[in-house]
Amino acid sequence: MKDVAVVAYCRTGIAKAGRGALNQTHGIPMAAHVLRNVVARAGIEAKEVEDVVLGCGLPEGATGHNIARNAALEAGFGIAVPGVTINRYCGSGLTAASIAANRIACGEASIVIAGGVESISLVQFNLNLNGFVYEPLEKRMPAVWWTMNQTADFVAKKYNITREALGAYVVESQKRVAAATAAGKFAAEIVPFKTTMKVIDKATKQNHTQEVTLDRDEGPRPDTTLAGLAALKPVYPGGTTTAGNASQLSDGAAAVVMIEADLAARRGLPILGLFRGTHLAAVAPEEMSIAITPAIRKLMKYRFVGIARGLCGDDALQPGAAGNAMGNHQCHWRRHRAWASLRHVWHPLSRPDAHGARPARRPSRRCRGVHRGRHGDRRLP
Repeated sequence: MKDVAVVAYCRTGIAKAGRGALNQTHGIPMAAHVLRNVVARAGIEAKEVEDVVLGCGLPEGATGHNIARNAALEAGFGIAVPGVTINRYCGSGLTAASIAANRIACGEASIVIAGGVESISLVQFNLNLNGFVYEPLEKRMPAVWWTMNQTADFVAKKYNITREALGAYVVESQKRVAAATAAGKFAAEIVPFKTTMKVIDKATKQNHTQEVTLDRDEGPRPDTTLAGLAALKPVYPGGTTTAGNASQLSDGAAAVVMIEADLAARRGLPILGLFRGTHLAAVAPEEMSIAITPAIRKLMKYRFVGIARGLCGDDALQPGAAGNAMGNHQCHWRRHRAWASLRHVWHPLSRPDAHGARPARRPSRRCRGVHRGRHGDRRLP
C-alpha cells in the first residue's frame, strides 16, 4: 500500500444558514471556489486531478445532480476530470477523504481532491419529503427519523449530563474558539469568497440583495455567558438542548488535495500530513454521534496499537450539540480540546468536512457520526 499525503487544503468561511453571507449561493460556485483555490495552493495543474470526491449531507436541489462533477466543471478542471458525490450525513466529507485516500493507497490514482459542500439555506428549507419516511421501519425504530436535538436530549439523559454541565462546556469552548480566531489559527484555511446575499430589514421586513465577501466564520459567539444560556428555553419540554448549546445550521465548502506521497516528495510539494487510516462503528440511532467512541477504539486497535493508550479522543469532536459531545464521556474535553469544540464554528449537517481531513498541527483525530461513527487519522510525517 502506498502512503497518501495531504499537500494543500482550504475552505470558505462558515456562514449562518438563512441569515448569512451564503444564503443565496448555489452549491456549485461555492464548491468550485475551494476546488480552484486548493489546486493553486498545491502547485499542481487541474488536469492532473484524477477524481473529485465531495461529501454532501443533502445531495439534492442546489447541491444535487452530482455536484462534485459539476463543481469541477465550473472550476475549469475540464471535461476529462470525473467527480462523485458521497452522502453519509455528518460524516460525508470525511468519507470522501477516506475514499480518495484509499484510491491512492491501492494504486488506482495518484492525485485526488476530497472535500465537502453544504447549502442548508437553499436545500434543507426546501426538502423533497415525498416518501421520506418508511413507515414499517419507523414503527420498529422511530429514532431513525429523530432530529439531532432529540438524540442530544436522549444522550444527555442517558449519561446524566445536566444543563449546568452543558453550559460550562459551551462557555469554555466559545472562549477557546475566540482565542484561536484572534490568534489566526483559522485564517490561513479560509479563502475569501465574494457573493451576493439576501438581507431582510428587521423593521420593515423588506428584503434586498447586496454584495458581500465572506472571509471569516459567522458562528462563534464569544460573549456567551452561563446566565444567558440558563435563560434559554429547551427545544423540547423537559430536554437539555437549547439554541445556546446546539450548533447553528451553516453553509460552506472545503477541499484537500491528496497525492501519493513518493510523487509529492519527487515533485517537491509540501507534505502537510499523511492519511493513515479510518474506521467505522455503529450504535442505536437514538444515540447518534456516540458512535465515534467505538470508531476511535477500532482505529486505535487496528492502526495504532500502543499509541497513547489514554488518548481515546480527539482535539475536536464534532457532534451538533454539546450533549452529544459530552456523551462521549470517556474522552475528557478539558484535556483534549486544544482550540475549541468546533460546534461553535459550524455544523452544516455534513459540514464542509474536508476541514476534518486537513492535516493536524499536532497529533489529531476528527470524527463524525449520525447513527454510525466514523473516525480517520492524519499524522504529520
